[in-house]
Amino acid sequence: MRHIALALLAISLAACSMGDTPGAVNVSTLGPMSGREQALMTTGQAAASRNDFAQAEQNYMNAVAASKGHVDAHLALADLYLKQNQPTKARDVLERAAIFQPGHVAVNYSLGKIYLNENRPTDALRVFERGLDTQPQSLDLLSGKGIAHDMLRQHAAAQVAYLRALSLNPDADLAPVRTNLAMSYLLDNKPDKAAELLKTEALSEGASPVTRHNLALAYGMLGRHTEAKELVAGEMTEEERQASLKRLAQYIAGRDDSGKAVLAPVAPVPVRQAN
Repeated sequence: MRHIALALLAISLAACSMGDTPGAVNVSTLGPMSGREQALMTTGQAAASRNDFAQAEQNYMNAVAASKGHVDAHLALADLYLKQNQPTKARDVLERAAIFQPGHVAVNYSLGKIYLNENRPTDALRVFERGLDTQPQSLDLLSGKGIAHDMLRQHAAAQVAYLRALSLNPDADLAPVRTNLAMSYLLDNKPDKAAELLKTEALSEGASPVTRHNLALAYGMLGRHTEAKELVAGEMTEEERQASLKRLAQYIAGRDDSGKAVLAPVAPVPVRQAN
């Protein structure tokens, strides 16, 4: 979810070949995937595995066109596009999938990540919340919701989302969520809370650079510059550290409303359960 546009013609051509998408289906009464759709999915996966992306794309597009409500082909096609750095095409396919199954967890999570990368946090928040209607405890969707709120400068709401993700998923790898929560505290001018949250984790083996950098920002805001410099030694020059502190101060003062220049959260882990 960090930091693309393709020709509109390419999107239009893809849309035409996939046909019109009908309205939402009732998932509880949706029958099994048709044999044709399953066969197209299988041949698409085989083509993708041998890096024949053109053939895989065609097979997946045909499966999308044949779908009567299933979104497996949409997700596979979107993933294919993302692997080829074509997020605009992926977004188009996922938006079609969301018409079929508006509450689908994986569809909303993938679509929300694209919206965040397009600096569209309001749209991202909408789809993350739509997915949460289906799976309220989702670590991924709650993390995405928090990031969207932070990008909208709604830091109190972001912190609620992160804390909910932490409380509902005690057995998951929560380091990315704590790192995002710490950044939210920093953006909300609460460096003491960020430092308390990260002081142990940032020194542990395998801690991410973002975790250390966030703790260094907290220490810098608290005037603990020696500790901050030690944390990022070899990863960031003193000029870069000071520049990060300056950007954060400008953001807090309201002189930099971009948010994204300061906010660099760890992306939530991939969705493990689709509906």
